[in-house]
Amino acid sequence: MVTNDSPRILRISVSAMFVALVLVAGCSGSTTEPVQDTPAVLMPPPASNTPVPAFNLPAQAYDDRSMYASYPGFSPEQYDEIAAMPMAMFSLRFLLSESATPVIARLRELNPDIVIIGVQQVLSVPDRWGNPESAQRFPFGAGLHRLLANHAAMSDQGEPILMWDGAPMINPMRGDSFDQALLTRFLNEISYWATEFPGQFDGIMHDYTSPRPWAWPAGDDSLEGSIDFDGDGIPFDEDANEQAAWIGWQYALTSQLQERFGEGFIQIANGRLPLDDRDFAQQLAGVIFENFPRSVWNFTPQRGLDYAIQMRQPGWLVPRRGQYWNFYWATAPGIDGMINFRRHTSLLTGDTYETNGTTSTVFNGTDPDYFELGAALGPLTITHEGDNDVYSREFEDGTVVIEFGPAGNTTSVGVSPR
Repeated sequence: MVTNDSPRILRISVSAMFVALVLVAGCSGSTTEPVQDTPAVLMPPPASNTPVPAFNLPAQAYDDRSMYASYPGFSPEQYDEIAAMPMAMFSLRFLLSESATPVIARLRELNPDIVIIGVQQVLSVPDRWGNPESAQRFPFGAGLHRLLANHAAMSDQGEPILMWDGAPMINPMRGDSFDQALLTRFLNEISYWATEFPGQFDGIMHDYTSPRPWAWPAGDDSLEGSIDFDGDGIPFDEDANEQAAWIGWQYALTSQLQERFGEGFIQIANGRLPLDDRDFAQQLAGVIFENFPRSVWNFTPQRGLDYAIQMRQPGWLVPRRGQYWNFYWATAPGIDGMINFRRHTSLLTGDTYETNGTTSTVFNGTDPDYFELGAALGPLTITHEGDNDVYSREFEDGTVVIEFGPAGNTTSVGVSPR
């Protein structure tokens, strides 16, 4: 049995990946509005489909405060730290604004190969995006608010449905199927502002994708009645048309984005849909495993790892720019205890991870406890020892091993000498 005390051959500090979901304040944005019939555009990302350096090393990812605070920019040290990463992730609303222009220009100056990903909610838009200050700074967000505000989903009791607190759910239906006209206008909005601010993003992280809608459950503010997109009195869970429209929108969104932005455009998704739907996974290049390995569905650690392995199997994700873009993300306090598991899993799978799941005070792209084991000598293997399952992978300077008991819980995590 391998323990956490197994020798680590070499311990180094590695910069690998930076994720910052930021709502960054800055210069006033353009007030030009897109016309509704903006034609589809094919806009290859700046690096086309040229493979980028592989990033299978772990990192501390982001400062949780940046999801709520406004930053006028980064310090020189922070720019250097971010630019050392292969990928940085920001709110798409920020990226498609003048506020982002000097930030992204500086990052690309420091690292021409850096990949910039924009985070965009699926089928919801926050109310605050429509307020005057926000609209002035972030015209893309204001455009989405204008476009979608009149398309809020309602319950069968006539109550608006919130996907998140303060973020109404958008009704994806028109008639008996998903609303292609609305989706086209949504895509036109992205295309328009992408041409206004060229080169400021290379892909999108969809937050989140799901087989069924999830309404915000918050005490007295919980949903009254049932979700009823088409208003026929039949709730979503009993209405095949509504179920097809919900899934259909997500399929069409990802496929039509890829058509517009080209082969090198990177799409990553948070949520359950790509984990269970092979066809949908093929629309993506990566998955965000939120609160890995247990996720919000309370997986056993073994099942969480099995999902991560599955996504790299043929017939699931499609690599873009020469690689997969999976990430083990911890967002909730108390998840820090799984850092060691994520660190070792990244070596088994080749994915990357976040080292802290609680609010930090600095931007930091390194994991001081990461250990370098040299080149991998082969793929991950799974063997059975008695009642336990052993997942291992050999490297030049040691073998990474994670062992699970019969119930799928971790019995040991570590590195054994070769």
